[in-house]
Amino acid sequence: MSGDTCLTTLCPASESKSKICSLKGAENLGNKYIRLNVGGFLCYTTVEVLTRHDTMLKAMFSGRMEVLTDKEGWILIDRCGKHFGSILTYLRDDTIILPKSGSEIGRA
Repeated sequence: MSGDTCLTTLCPASESKSKICSLKGAENLGNKYIRLNVGGFLCYTTVEVLTRHDTMLKAMFSGRMEVLTDKEGWILIDRCGKHFGSILTYLRDDTIILPKSGSEIGRA
């Protein structure tokens, strides 16, 4: 798999309990892929990408915060995942493509 990838499938509803874990030492993961579930959108990315800028994601994946995981090990982020691919693009490239109209922004 090359680059970061967001899957288009939604996470099925799960009856299983989530668990809290710490990612202390995650900086050693570097370019290894981790699995994220952002509001039902399943994404693969690296700790290196998530910790590139000083953001809440950096706090989560540098071990400063505990994160929730499901029974399959997907890290849960309780936010809408609709635009998370754009966030990953920004973290990778420092660029973002803005919508052409304000109405597209309102559909978030």
